Amino acid sequence: MAAQPASNSSGGLAEPFALSFDGPEGSDFEIARDGNAVWCTRRAGANVSVSMSQLEATLALDRSLMRGNLGTLKYKVIASAQAGVFSLGGDLAFFCRCIEQSDRAALSTYALLAARAVWANLSGFGARRIQSIAVVEGEAQGGGFEAALSCDFLIAERGVYFGFPESLFGLFPGMGGRALLETKLEPAVADKILLGAHRYSAEFLHEIGVVDYLTAPGEARKLAQTICALKATVDNNPKRKERREALTFGRLVTGVEEWVETAMSLTERNLRAMRYLLSAQQQRA
Repeated sequence: MAAQPASNSSGGLAEPFALSFDGPEGSDFEIARDGNAVWCTRRAGANVSVSMSQLEATLALDRSLMRGNLGTLKYKVIASAQAGVFSLGGDLAFFCRCIEQSDRAALSTYALLAARAVWANLSGFGARRIQSIAVVEGEAQGGGFEAALSCDFLIAERGVYFGFPESLFGLFPGMGGRALLETKLEPAVADKILLGAHRYSAEFLHEIGVVDYLTAPGEARKLAQTICALKATVDNNPKRKERREALTFGRLVTGVEEWVETAMSLTERNLRAMRYLLSAQQQRA
């Protein structure tokens, strides 16, 4: 087992990321290098939903990974330093504001950035062929679940939960959720998870093949380091590997367009449900 690197006060790795990182100032993320991996860790106290600034920071890192002098860098790891929360998904306050103001352009920009972030993980950052690892130590909902699914390795600790709550307010996972789940599950099973708005345990999702590795609490980061140290590669069964490799950015964009159209037609009743869930998220934060 590889030794866990020292952490600083924000819960990230001690060694600063050596590549040029042109993300926005005051980023919600700490970026650090650990051997052949770069860790992108959402800081404790940062926004628990995926804000526009978080998407911009993520994509700035991804651009650096695509063009940088990487040396031995082979993995990107995404994690959260906030106890109990990996990511609670899309920025519901932003969604409500865009819908109320009929700002289709802003909503489309957000959705497209999210799809690009998913695609970076899926595509291996272009010719670099960097593998991605999700370390899920807390709740992963909506877009947070999609981000985890987009990674080559999905590690989750026992006792954490995942879900897609979008159907509660008339939406659906629009940034690749369906396509990503269908690489691991038959469509009928994927539909139940996508549209049921239930919370699913990491244990159950591991049993049906959605979570790749299940660990005891406190062990997920160590397993991610072991994967990197051993230079492990994804060992999916042939059908799953074929499905994942068949995904295209065009398919993700098609889902984005449908998602934006649906969002812009939500009713006041839908928006009330969205605000209720937002209130619950804020209390959780």
